[in-house]
Amino acid sequence: MVQLVSSACTFVGIVAMMIYLSPTMFLIACIFLVVMLIVVTNIARNRENISATSRKTSA
Repeated sequence: MVQLVSSACTFVGIVAMMIYLSPTMFLIACIFLVVMLIVVTNIARNRENISATSRKTSA
């Protein structure tokens, strides 16, 4: 529990310093993070569909 609180405080501090030092870079990082999340989700979904299809054909 202590480690969770410590990690959360560290994360909040890092985000606050990013916003303070360079709001533009913070926004670019957030946009990049969202784009990567969408790409990884789509890849995982496609891989799941391919895996399900190959299981049906091999059974």
